[in-house]
Amino acid sequence: MCNVRTLHNLIANRIVVVEPSYRSLYKDILAGHIKQSQYDFLWLLSLQQQRK
Repeated sequence: MCNVRTLHNLIANRIVVVEPSYRSLYKDILAGHIKQSQYDFLWLLSLQQQRK
């Protein structure tokens, strides 16, 4: 568990709002404007392998 407020304060200067609403984000995903990067998947896979 973590303290969400503390975590937010630590990363607040590194995050930005990408879309004004969830509906707008969902619409862009369905339209294919926003896609998951292959590199994101490979990075996640490497993290999982490091934990083993």
